Amino acid sequence: MFYRFARQCVRLYLFFKLGPVKVQHRERAQRDQPYILVAEHHHAWDALLYASLLAPTPFFFMAKQALFKRPVLGRLLRWLNAFPVDRGQANVAALHDTIDHLKTQPESLIVFPSGSRYSTTLKSGYLVVAHDSGAPIIPAVFQSRGWGRNTLIVGEPVVTDPDQPLNRKQRERATHELHQKFVGLQAEMPKPKSLLQVFS
Repeated sequence: MFYRFARQCVRLYLFFKLGPVKVQHRERAQRDQPYILVAEHHHAWDALLYASLLAPTPFFFMAKQALFKRPVLGRLLRWLNAFPVDRGQANVAALHDTIDHLKTQPESLIVFPSGSRYSTTLKSGYLVVAHDSGAPIIPAVFQSRGWGRNTLIVGEPVVTDPDQPLNRKQRERATHELHQKFVGLQAEMPKPKSLLQVFS
């Protein structure tokens, strides 16, 4: 109940902030099993954007601890199934809890492999979660061009083989492939119209 209420509040806020957002290939994210939505991280509200636009799928996600210290924002994040993590430490317990959650709850996970809006280096933690939980990976990208000119594109699902151990070489290859998927989805984005097209 609280999740649905919080999601509606977020959707209303994002509409005033961004306008209507076009979602391409939404059907790829409408699945009958939990999955891991893997996306680039550019804005503070990215997780809220994906969670609201890809409804009715319920999501959970990680957020830095400092955000939960703000009374209103902290309560909203908890209503949206977010849980706090300390980015400065290797949180093995959080990793195991995430895997167990995917296995036992009907909620999908939102992950940003860069870990931060200020980093472009993709980390492979999401791959460990996917491998150990059996949840498919779905890449997605969002592009903002101004109010009412924004697009979210959902990519094809990727399934890991739980019978194959994850070594360093496999992680590096998977991370490279994820980067290429992001590039491919960005290439699908609508091209901005030229002045000639606008006034023709």
